[in-house]
Amino acid sequence: MLHPISNRLATAIVAATVVLAPLALGCSSAEARFGLETAIGVAVCLWLYARPSHSRLPWVPLCVFAALLIQQIPIPDRILVNIAPVSAGAWKIADADNPSNWGTISVHPAASLAATSRILLLAATLAMIVDLGRYRSHRFTLLAGLAASAIVIVGLGLCFGSARQTQLMLGVFDISGPSHKTQDPTLLTEQTAGLGWPEELKVDDRRYILENRGVGDGFGSYRYSNHFAGGTILTLPVAIALWLSGTRKRLHAAVRWGIAAGMFGGALWVVAVMAQSRAGAGALCFSALTLVYLNTASRQWKIFMGLITTAYAMLIGALLAFMLGAWHWILPVLAPEWQKVMLQFLSDGRAVAAQVSLRMFRASPWLGTGLTSFEQMFPRFHSSHTRLYFAHNDYMQMLAETGLVGGVAIAALAVLVARRFRRFDKDAGAEYRELNSGCWAALAGITIHSAFDWNLYLPANACLWCVILGLCISSAPAGQGTRQARAPWPWAGTVSRLLLLAAVLGAFGVLARDYLSERAKRNLGQTLIAVRVDKEAGQQLLRDRLAQAIAATRKAADRDPANATLAVLLSQAYLRLATLVTDAAAKEQSLNDSDDWGRRARRLNPTCPGIPETAPARP
Repeated sequence: MLHPISNRLATAIVAATVVLAPLALGCSSAEARFGLETAIGVAVCLWLYARPSHSRLPWVPLCVFAALLIQQIPIPDRILVNIAPVSAGAWKIADADNPSNWGTISVHPAASLAATSRILLLAATLAMIVDLGRYRSHRFTLLAGLAASAIVIVGLGLCFGSARQTQLMLGVFDISGPSHKTQDPTLLTEQTAGLGWPEELKVDDRRYILENRGVGDGFGSYRYSNHFAGGTILTLPVAIALWLSGTRKRLHAAVRWGIAAGMFGGALWVVAVMAQSRAGAGALCFSALTLVYLNTASRQWKIFMGLITTAYAMLIGALLAFMLGAWHWILPVLAPEWQKVMLQFLSDGRAVAAQVSLRMFRASPWLGTGLTSFEQMFPRFHSSHTRLYFAHNDYMQMLAETGLVGGVAIAALAVLVARRFRRFDKDAGAEYRELNSGCWAALAGITIHSAFDWNLYLPANACLWCVILGLCISSAPAGQGTRQARAPWPWAGTVSRLLLLAAVLGAFGVLARDYLSERAKRNLGQTLIAVRVDKEAGQQLLRDRLAQAIAATRKAADRDPANATLAVLLSQAYLRLATLVTDAAAKEQSLNDSDDWGRRARRLNPTCPGIPETAPARP
């Protein structure tokens, strides 16, 4: 009797999460992100308790988790150099005096482990939605949650607009930086606009690099306007489809579709004009074409809409190929004025980031350089004063960070989705098609938009994507929803459930530790900024405050000994502390501690920026 209740609770939690996650600034902060992870973790545990209808479903996230864990396993150098040459070289350079005979595929194992844990939760959520989406009641609850999310996202964007000038979001949240209103070194990468500017700071005879991260333009409830566009694409088609389904046989078709067109036109105006998201506007139009195609009854008009939608997709594919360098041979034959336009397009940040990710993949094609490594590998492949933290192309970044293994996974998922889309388009009845066409339209739009931005690295949009994808995969003609026959080996389902439950609980432990580390890192980072810019506070007060922050961060480092970012901050903090103490012995001890933590950071992450080093003497 508890099993149906568990599934209802799991569905309700996910439906509430898809509404609240965008509202919490996209869950970009450490607190909101951990809250989202807790919610979906609880939902997955409830689903596992209720027993999935198919024993093979839990194996999917387990296989994904196991494949990604390989990136954190120490591998002998003679093997690593063949399967991950970029990573092998980085580990060798990290400690030239004592080169290691072992290394990992990931250049930042701790960050990759946290990312792997998050992917496990998302994959488990996807498996859960695929299972629960077969039942009408659960499916409708999730669709209603997505529609409510669309109202929240677009409504807040329309009401509050951009925070580009004021840095005040929703009239409450101040996102301005501590010393410069558009830059904040203490932000998580998910809280930024995806870029930053390195600044060299000198302390006596030493120096280190500080990353001044862009705070984003803040639109609606999202810190970054393109993420607002992504959230709109993921939810608005579902709301329009629910409107069409709810008014079926109640209003004239012209009225129903006229209001639907008005809803789309208003959202397009918000995305294209107010948020100024070019890629988002293009992807939203593709969503609309897909929605119309799926709901066209006439065979002739359906063929016509199919041709238009296909041509639109081919045009976007050609544009993407040009960004990646496939058609550069065409430049010499263009007129000079068009050459300038094309060269300006190729120098755009999105094009540069995508090209860097392609070079990363070519340098280490088999297994990549590790999840979340793009940020730290970018300076090695592109010299610029601006640092990009994401490839602005989810597919290319996944390919660069996971290699062909990730590419095969993306291809397999694409084949599965294509087969389910064909079945839905062929077999779904008119009423069921109208109700569920919004999911497919949303998936089509975000598939396009993710080729030009980093939607799937923002927690809220990644969660929305998982729900949409699960509903699409589980889409079937109305009438299906009976429980499938169980496997002839009951123990197989029990084993898979217990293994996934153990993996989810383990991942939750990793993410809880990561959350505490992020809090300590933010506290120490803010203290370091205060030491630099606070001219009114006395030296004794600053020294005591810095010492307290160091002590708290050391406790976090003891809990999270593989976190290289904590080690880097502690190295910088001890260097700053050395300038605040007057005793010579204490000063020497602080400098030694700074060196020790710097060496530790380099051993943990060979590409880690910001480690203090001796400044070169002036000529």
